Amino acid sequence: MRFPTLQANINGKEWKEYTGDFSTKSVEKFIQENQLKRNPTGESVELTKLEELKEIIESKEPWFVKFYAPWCGHYICREFKIAGLPTLNYFIHGASLKFTGERKLEKLMDYAIKMSGSPVLPVETDNELEKILKLHDVNLVYVQSPDDENSQLSLLEQLAPSFMEEIPFYTTHDPKTAHRFNLQKSDLPAAVIVKDGTYQVYSEKSVNNISPWIYQERHPLVTRILPHNSNRILKGDQVVVLGITNPDDTESEIKLRELATMYRDKHGGKDIMFAQLDGKRWGHYVSSAYGIQSNKMPALIVLDPKNDMYYDHDSDKKKFSFSKPETVLASIATLSALKGISTAPSKTMTMIEKIFIFFGDHWIMMTTVLFGLFGVLFWLLTKDEPTPISREQMKEIAKKEIAERKKEKEKDIMIDEKIEKKDDLTSEPKLVERKTMIIDNK
Repeated sequence: MRFPTLQANINGKEWKEYTGDFSTKSVEKFIQENQLKRNPTGESVELTKLEELKEIIESKEPWFVKFYAPWCGHYICREFKIAGLPTLNYFIHGASLKFTGERKLEKLMDYAIKMSGSPVLPVETDNELEKILKLHDVNLVYVQSPDDENSQLSLLEQLAPSFMEEIPFYTTHDPKTAHRFNLQKSDLPAAVIVKDGTYQVYSEKSVNNISPWIYQERHPLVTRILPHNSNRILKGDQVVVLGITNPDDTESEIKLRELATMYRDKHGGKDIMFAQLDGKRWGHYVSSAYGIQSNKMPALIVLDPKNDMYYDHDSDKKKFSFSKPETVLASIATLSALKGISTAPSKTMTMIEKIFIFFGDHWIMMTTVLFGLFGVLFWLLTKDEPTPISREQMKEIAKKEIAERKKEKEKDIMIDEKIEKKDDLTSEPKLVERKTMIIDNK
């Protein structure tokens, strides 16, 4: 491979290396010949069929897909486990990633650029890698020999997208990195997971069967609950020891880590997950789901999401405490003997309760619908009512009415006067006529 190098990859297949000169014209031709033009105009495309979305995923191209109501196809939403609407997913490298950041153009562009490159990021030096490893709780580093271009990198690139939301993948040739992980040249290439201030080296050189190992080691000692991982952890398959603390409660955080360390050292830490939830940020959820108010924090509970249960006290009916780790560990081993609290909706739940739960799960859609209904109701109630007028307008109207009445009165007077004059004129001839008739008779 020459340096600098330029390569193209379509649909996750083998990388195609550019062999021409680096003139603008030649490079542009190479790019045009090695890219798909599914949506060249960059316009929003309406997806109505599951097959259309599957075609996008199989292409491994970068796509933002918005699932929204009321036109979100039921089967599409169910297929991709869309619980609330609207939801914005980013499809890249054949993986579906839930976007949880701000929905502003700049943030969307930054996220797309970050996620659209190779899922295995090259790192030049060990010093650079040291800084990068501090950015995430769990990292995978693929260490290669300086003089060896290993073909297994393409296998990692196919595997990495399924872990993109949890673990970043890096690769390096720096001998100092090999020394950092106590790797000899004969040990290379080697895959290493770095977390909790320590590291684990994959036992095999081949990465063909590495996926189960990564899945098993993907969590740190204590995982912080964030929007992108909340459903996977709180509603997943593993039992979770959950510490609910305030943001500034470092003492409880330390004790939770000590509890997780004790479990890892005694039991291997493979079956139980330890997680921390910000009680202030998630206060409403903590209160409604577990009945824990802000004045009851810190709190420690054990979740069994697979069976819709949680536990908050030991066999002696005493609340779990960060200060009594041995009691918590003993309780974990005998969860079935403890009396748990169900998190499943009651079968006797009233219709009103069901409506409230549905509203909570789909609050954005329901808020829009309710505002629309209130708007229509307001229009119906007010459409026939007179428009409110000010005091000044009322005075003007009164003046006009008085003036109009005065004119009407004056008009009536003038009509009366004309009638009287007419009566006077018509009465004279009659009198004369009578007099005349009398004279003639004589």
